[in-house]
Amino acid sequence: MRARQAWVSAAGRLRRALEQGIRQRRRTSEFLALSDHLLKDIGFGAAEFRAAMLRPPVAGAQGRSSIAPCAAGAPKLAADPSGSVAAFGGSLRYPPPLQTGEYLMSTFVSREPIAHLIDPDNFEPFDLLGPRVQFLTPATERDGAPCVLRGVLPSSRCVPLHSHHDPETFFVVSGELEGLTQSSEGMCWVGLTTGDIFHVPGGARHAWRNRSRQDAVVMVITTPRLARFLREIGEPCIAGGPPPAPPTAERIRHFDETATRYGYWNATPEENAAVGLEMPMSV
Repeated sequence: MRARQAWVSAAGRLRRALEQGIRQRRRTSEFLALSDHLLKDIGFGAAEFRAAMLRPPVAGAQGRSSIAPCAAGAPKLAADPSGSVAAFGGSLRYPPPLQTGEYLMSTFVSREPIAHLIDPDNFEPFDLLGPRVQFLTPATERDGAPCVLRGVLPSSRCVPLHSHHDPETFFVVSGELEGLTQSSEGMCWVGLTTGDIFHVPGGARHAWRNRSRQDAVVMVITTPRLARFLREIGEPCIAGGPPPAPPTAERIRHFDETATRYGYWNATPEENAAVGLEMPMSV
């Protein structure tokens, strides 16, 4: 009974914290840290709380996911008929099973695809040896669905000449940058600015550079396979923080080995120099 009362009390505090977090647009990581602080006295940490939020809904009487009533603006979890502690309008169960493939939205959890708004501020950025990227949709899709990324190419940085079998389409959100393309006269640079769209077919050699004084922000639509590659070579970084340190020899070696395993081609320093990518701009 005392354990159940502790669950009810902690769940109530978590619900109020989450409602406040939604109003203040707090980051998911901040809320999970808060949940860890609130629940540590009963042995239920942030990682387990995340697992509970991602567990599959329970089928209701009509064979559909059962969603319990919830206060306006508060997230919902699938109702659990086992009688576990009510929280967030649904339930938390201990120990919570860790499942994958669920859709965690700002309003509820569902095993069915749900149209939803994506807030890039809720996604951790990764450093890709200079450029930064956020993975806005899962890189684990198996049904041919594309993967959407948000990329930032800082001022005076570049993406060296390379190619891969995965197509990419870039939409410039802000800033200016240049993309390398092929013309009748050979390789040449094309200037891009806000609103421009640049498509890279699979196998096409391409590169990027930012010679402006401002960071360039792009949205990228590509394959889950390429997204998984980027995730493998990337390292978490702080949004809005100082520029990452220059890549170490170990990171560059890891990049080369991973690219080879994926079957991706990367130009030599001489080939990069031939298209105008010189140090210190190149990684």
